[in-house]
Amino acid sequence: MMQATTVLCLLLPLATALAVRQDQQPGPCDPAPCYEVIDSAACWSAVLMGQEKNATKIFDCVPGGKEEMCRCYGCDSILDKFVVSHQMCS
Repeated sequence: MMQATTVLCLLLPLATALAVRQDQQPGPCDPAPCYEVIDSAACWSAVLMGQEKNATKIFDCVPGGKEEMCRCYGCDSILDKFVVSHQMCS
């Protein structure tokens, strides 16, 4: 029973991030040149799930840093919501 509770606690932030945003358009994404951002999901997922408390560490996940992340964050709806809610690329 304890494992089920732990799993649910871990999934709650993910479920919250998946909620549909109705107030904003999705961020920028062009899948071909944004491959590195898409491919670095394991890294930025750790930031999104709160394992890394400093939200700007997400920029360390891709070689192009903030510039690359801000050019491609809309390729994933969870990443998009995180970047927009933290006003990281405005």
